[in-house]
Amino acid sequence: MKIAFYDTKPYEKIWFDIVAREEGFEVLYFDESLNHNTLLLASGCEVISVFGNSEIDEETLRKIRDLGIRIVLVRSDCPEKKGLIKYEKEGIIFINIFSSMSQNLIKSKWVSYLP
Repeated sequence: MKIAFYDTKPYEKIWFDIVAREEGFEVLYFDESLNHNTLLLASGCEVISVFGNSEIDEETLRKIRDLGIRIVLVRSDCPEKKGLIKYEKEGIIFINIFSSMSQNLIKSKWVSYLP
């Protein structure tokens, strides 16, 4: 499985690399935040991970669906990202990952959703 991480901080890369090795995922890291232009960097990925302040507007959501991305991991301390829930019905699952959660809990939460 191929996962694209947007707006990734150096301390996150260390942990995500460990999980990727353990689970056999291929990961791509982008310094840019997600928006409708940078989404194309994730072509061929089944999963993307974005920071909570990423620009996820209607155009970006449509492109996520059209690219065949099935899971969006939202890294933030926000309990919900408004406007995303309606796309669960179209085959896209949105998972909030709270930075205050332990690394093991975060791993068990998002890895459990992956095919």
